[in-house]
Amino acid sequence: MINLLPPERKALVLADYRRRRLVTGGLLFSGLLALTLLVLLVLLFSVRSRRLAAEATLGAERARVGQTAILEEELVLGQLARELGFLTAAASRRRLTEVVETILAKPRSGIRISDLTFDRAAGQPIFRLAGVAATRQSLLDFLAVLRQEPLVKQVESPVSNLIRDREAEFTINLQING
Repeated sequence: MINLLPPERKALVLADYRRRRLVTGGLLFSGLLALTLLVLLVLLFSVRSRRLAAEATLGAERARVGQTAILEEELVLGQLARELGFLTAAASRRRLTEVVETILAKPRSGIRISDLTFDRAAGQPIFRLAGVAATRQSLLDFLAVLRQEPLVKQVESPVSNLIRDREAEFTINLQING
């Protein structure tokens, strides 16, 4: 039918046809571009929300691992405290042996120690010495030496220890510092 039109009219119809084709193609391209942008935006929001969820999970795991690490450190510190307590107890035992050595190393002419016992009554360490003094004066000298010892807090000697002048049996209680 276009072939039946005069040539000037034919040129106008062809120009109108090209314009409509361009407009239709432009609309189709714009629609396709809009649809592509819409799909990309949905994917972008989806990826972004997954990233935020992953970061939240990662933060929670870091906090959990941090708590686990803190608990592990607390266990290690507790174990070290127990070991330190054991070492402190060992050090105090050494100190008790040091006290025994110190007591036995004191000059004690005329003194025979027959019994040495240890008691921790009410948390206060007490040594009990029993023995025989050759004379009352040797016993008094030994008591004076014990009272000057810095490891000894208090020396308790009952008056009954001083009744006899010779071969006096005695019992002495020593409260130890610490």
